[in-house]
Amino acid sequence: MSGCLSPQLIAALQYPGKPIFVKFDSVSSIVLKALPQAYWNRAPSKWGGISDWDIFIVKEVPGMNRHTAHATLAAELKLLECELPKSSVAYRQTLTMKSCLEDCKKDPANTKLWKTQMNALTDAAIRSRIDLCNLENAAFNTGLVLAIEKFRALRAAILENTEKGLVSPPPMKQNLEDESDSKPRSFKKRRLLGIDSDSDDDEGNHEEDEGEGEVESDEEVICADAFQYTFDEAVSCNDSEWKLKNGKPVAEILASSAMKALENSKMAAKNPDAFVNSSISLGLSCIVDLSSKFSNGMYTWFGDEWTALKAKVYERVNVVPKPFEGVIKEVIDRIDTFCRAYEYWDARNFLLDQMKDRSCTVLYKQIIKIYFAVIDMFLANPCTFVDQSGQRKKLTEMEFVLKIAAPIIDIIFSDIKDLVEVRWGETETKCASRCRKSDMRIVHQTRDIELSHTEYAQAPMPCKVVRDRSKLLRTNKCVLDHYLMQDIPANAETTVFGLQVVGLNAQLIGIDIFDCGLYFGLEGATFSFPSQLSQITTLRRALEALYFFKDNIKRKAIALPDPVAERNPYHRIFHSINPETLKPKHHKASFIKPTFFTSPKEM
Repeated sequence: MSGCLSPQLIAALQYPGKPIFVKFDSVSSIVLKALPQAYWNRAPSKWGGISDWDIFIVKEVPGMNRHTAHATLAAELKLLECELPKSSVAYRQTLTMKSCLEDCKKDPANTKLWKTQMNALTDAAIRSRIDLCNLENAAFNTGLVLAIEKFRALRAAILENTEKGLVSPPPMKQNLEDESDSKPRSFKKRRLLGIDSDSDDDEGNHEEDEGEGEVESDEEVICADAFQYTFDEAVSCNDSEWKLKNGKPVAEILASSAMKALENSKMAAKNPDAFVNSSISLGLSCIVDLSSKFSNGMYTWFGDEWTALKAKVYERVNVVPKPFEGVIKEVIDRIDTFCRAYEYWDARNFLLDQMKDRSCTVLYKQIIKIYFAVIDMFLANPCTFVDQSGQRKKLTEMEFVLKIAAPIIDIIFSDIKDLVEVRWGETETKCASRCRKSDMRIVHQTRDIELSHTEYAQAPMPCKVVRDRSKLLRTNKCVLDHYLMQDIPANAETTVFGLQVVGLNAQLIGIDIFDCGLYFGLEGATFSFPSQLSQITTLRRALEALYFFKDNIKRKAIALPDPVAERNPYHRIFHSINPETLKPKHHKASFIKPTFFTSPKEM
């Protein structure tokens, strides 16, 4: 953003020969574009609603006062606000074009034209993001200490309405002193929308080379739940604890680094690989992936503070399953002893006797039933997963699921079927859009509210695994956002866990939100399902992780309102307000930010 300042503004902002955009050791290259002369001829008090902002002047900069400091910021904001109507018109034109082409999408010429228009508009949205980040960095480097949470809310409102493109720019309060003049508008109250700019993953070949980018298709923008709150309610704490040592918020570092990586990838000669695409997609979705410790991964964006940041997150979230204790541990130890001595039939007979005992707990019965099913499967067919030479068979993704994962998970969740339902296969999720699919979803039985997503894959191909991890974190972010909008207690647990399963290997993957626009992708326990009877000892760790996963799902399901109580006639009479109109109780609901599924290569 370069250009010339008006003479009046130069006279107001200069001191001993240097412009106001001054670092303590160097002169910034960022200057303002010229605005209409009539704007600067007005009184400084009408330059941009000074009373709406808290700007603290740095005393070390001579000649800076409340009016001159605010004028620099107000001028930049006016430039960006001018871009909003253009973006909205362009998006509406594109949606009209898409509607016209609805009946002839199969025509390659029309499809190419539509994609070209969408790519151009996506570029415009990205440029708006970069301009806003440059503005914030300029303010930071100048020494203007803004009420940062208010600035974030304004920035989010501009971005979301630009990218949403389905409505006109948000209404802004006019200054009653001079309605005929063009003034920056008040953002004291703002309806913030969570937006899923979704496009479903391509169902093509999963065994792509690492150098190939993520292949996804364009999809229309879908609006998620929305709620309204004032600035005072949005600002949970102006002094956010999620900052780096240099004082910059982690969320701002994440956003600016993601956009810089996107620009670098667009200027590169070859398409970015799946690793780069994953970092960009997660960064634009406000997710810090704590597992991205690969070359040029997200950890490089935070430098030496990455380790301390991870430690701080894991101090607040438990991702370690609890080991089995008591009679459960004793029975598993005994089964392992049988199997280490190759006494598999004795182990089966022991489990069969234990299954006849009706006095044991539900957990004990489930553990016995799972071990019996696994041992019985291998005794019936020792070559279920390996051939006679001990080499792994090339099975399909669905074969791995049907043979071992699905039976075990169904047994684990069998005692809470009245509470949740496990849905297998490529089922459509309602959190992100009607076109997104997940390999396994767990939903509330009566409310149909999603509580977790899981991704399965056939083989550990790096490109496929990285894409699935990125997709899993983003879809479970949508699950988390939708869950926070429900009528749950203010102290309800919010961490959403999912499973990423590749063949017989799996890992718990979690996500939670800690600050406004700051989500963390969590690495949980890794485990494996046994491929033959000699590896039956791996089943203990797998069950510990899966029961940890189940307990998390159960707690979130219980936190939702009881539908039976809501159907009570007294409840319907005395609590007749539509729950969808109620404001969410959980304080993290005000932290929600959009999720992006569009492939970076298409931006």
